[in-house]
Amino acid sequence: MHSLTPGYLSALRFDGNQAATLRALGKYQGKQQLYATQSPEALKDLRQVAVVESTESSNRLEGVVVAPSRLKSLVIRNATPKSRSEQEIAGYRDALALIHESAMHMVFSEGLVLQLHAQLYRYMPQTGGHWKATNNDIIERHPYTLEVRLTYELTDPLTGELDPSAYLRHYRDARMSEVTHCYVGRRWQDALGLEASARTVLGHRLRMNVFLSKWLQYLAEQGHSRFTLEPRQEPERLRGRIASACVDA
Repeated sequence: MHSLTPGYLSALRFDGNQAATLRALGKYQGKQQLYATQSPEALKDLRQVAVVESTESSNRLEGVVVAPSRLKSLVIRNATPKSRSEQEIAGYRDALALIHESAMHMVFSEGLVLQLHAQLYRYMPQTGGHWKATNNDIIERHPYTLEVRLTYELTDPLTGELDPSAYLRHYRDARMSEVTHCYVGRRWQDALGLEASARTVLGHRLRMNVFLSKWLQYLAEQGHSRFTLEPRQEPERLRGRIASACVDA
């Protein structure tokens, strides 16, 4: 998570009001039980505000955004999720509630991870609580683009590489992606030649992106998303160039 990296944290600066808030938090440290006894309603309201703001911030980092009025209604269980974003919010709410209620008795394990994953997917059409079956590798990072490979654990008999493999370029600012090539080691220049007409190149790119759209739709129908992607260990010769990561399917 970018907001927890050392570089990001060391660059944080606080104004006077924020510093005063931090001092106040330190001043009242350890007095929670007193407030729980003397002002339970006030403490309940503060906890609700904290949960709503935590839910909003955590999901916004993942690109999940809903209207503030809907967000509060979802968190306090006064509304039924109507969209995918609201389904993710509701699942996050239930997972967070489970952690708050049972944290003292939770032991980190594979089963716990799958249990929380099932909670996250509780309101979605796909089922959660299982590991993914597809790979997603980051090839290169740039300020505004990201080079990604989407593939299965299937090996091409001729090249020994993973196939099918779709190499994607994601545009961070536009929040869009396109396919650059679909077969191991074959870019459009290899498939069409250097003197291909603009119409031929456009048709080739269109076919590749239609292929990607159908592939992603199939993965979604099988219950996959960014939550079901996991790192893959690359051969030694590729390490240092490729980092494993998760993105929206």
